[in-house]
Amino acid sequence: MCDDAKDLLLKYLDALEECDRVHSRFISAYRTSDTEAAESYWGLWNETRVKLRAARDDFQAHQKSHGCAEAIKFDEEGPAVK
Repeated sequence: MCDDAKDLLLKYLDALEECDRVHSRFISAYRTSDTEAAESYWGLWNETRVKLRAARDDFQAHQKSHGCAEAIKFDEEGPAVK
């Protein structure tokens, strides 16, 4: 795997971590009936999902053009390792 692919993969993993963290906070706010926080986290979660999709698309575009990280393949549901 080339350095560019590593950087793109790390950006994807960072975005995934952020998305998971915000989603957890949304669920917590929802469960405690904190409507204001839940609405705020819902909007933030949607923003992080957009970032996650962009990071995934960037990695996939690099992989498609460069082919240096063949062991990592994303399907429609999420990441998978061959």
